Amino acid sequence: MMSRLPDMSELLLGAPRVREAYDTSTRQFNDYVALLRARLHSKKITIAQADAIFLEMESSQESVLTARTALKIIEGFHNAEYLSEHLTKRGEAATITVIQPMYRETFRISPRTKDNIHGENALTYKLQLFDSIQKKHPNLHFRLLAVDDGCDGWGEDRLRSGIVARGIIRQWRRSNSESKIEARTIFLAKGIADKSPLIPRGIKQTGDSVKGGSVIYGMNYANHEWRPDTHRHIIIDSDSDLSVHPAQIPTLVRKLIDHDLIVAAGSRRETNSVGAIGAVRDARGKLFISIWQRLLPTLASSVTDTNRGFKAIDAQFASELVQKIRERKFPYQIELLLVAELIRTGSVKPVAISYIDSEALSTQGEIPTQSYFDQIVGILAIAKRHHEPYDKDLERLIQVRSKLGKKAA
Repeated sequence: MMSRLPDMSELLLGAPRVREAYDTSTRQFNDYVALLRARLHSKKITIAQADAIFLEMESSQESVLTARTALKIIEGFHNAEYLSEHLTKRGEAATITVIQPMYRETFRISPRTKDNIHGENALTYKLQLFDSIQKKHPNLHFRLLAVDDGCDGWGEDRLRSGIVARGIIRQWRRSNSESKIEARTIFLAKGIADKSPLIPRGIKQTGDSVKGGSVIYGMNYANHEWRPDTHRHIIIDSDSDLSVHPAQIPTLVRKLIDHDLIVAAGSRRETNSVGAIGAVRDARGKLFISIWQRLLPTLASSVTDTNRGFKAIDAQFASELVQKIRERKFPYQIELLLVAELIRTGSVKPVAISYIDSEALSTQGEIPTQSYFDQIVGILAIAKRHHEPYDKDLERLIQVRSKLGKKAA
């Protein structure tokens, strides 16, 4: 069957190099996406067929990664068109609010220079992409909410993520005055100081949050302070970098709408996912999955990849989710998925994505980041809180390890 399909070898030979997330934002890569999209259209090849062709071809792993990532982006553009047509038929519009939590993300959201060799210019790139999609599909309203999680700026206010993001957004508005894209920056620290009712319970200082507090604050803000006019509101939980190309957001949203879900969760672990993950991080991730699945069997039947910051959430359930989520650190992602599944069985589904590791400037391993064991302790607490039939033997091992850690300290 495969032999009847057109030869695509020249598209692998001409594929630009993709070794880090930034490489998917270059003009060379965007030109390649346009070329591949035109070729699929002219030869009447589906994305699934092209993906199968690339997987079977004998070529460099790097070229296949580039081509398959380009296909995921093309799929996202197709799904934006599908969503627009779907909404038009219903006489509706949708607001897609992208929440971007930030801690020490200054250099990744800033342009690449000789002094910032791993910069991704991620914030400007997202604004440009959202603007492009919205101009083609006016009934898809994109908004970006950057949430500073208490970034310390390495001791310099000018390097705090929220300060830098606010400056980038202001510059974007000056340069693109005709754009209808909305973007705001909010600060967890200010919300706490102002005693905002939108601050999650249990957050008394920014140190009480490791990502989770800022995301939940952002969900509250997007759903109340910044409530959209459109009937359909989708909240996207997204990382600050370009590890998951933002053109894949419409794919998440389509899955959510087509399957009437509460959460569509981007996954690096599906059979048709595309991934470039470092060997150590990949092995660590697989071990982590095998552990949490023994603690949360209800969720294990729905998804595998829980720690990817790329999820679409039906905003009409946001308030209920926020009320039931107690975790404020990294495991908030897992509790969010579990709560959604407990609200309605089958309401959480994975979505295969392309993921290019953005490890050079990652905050993984820095002081504010929880260790994997700390996360496991948090997940055990989640299991108990929601009455999960968790593995008691594993609980005993976790408790023994915790006691040994306390004695060593």
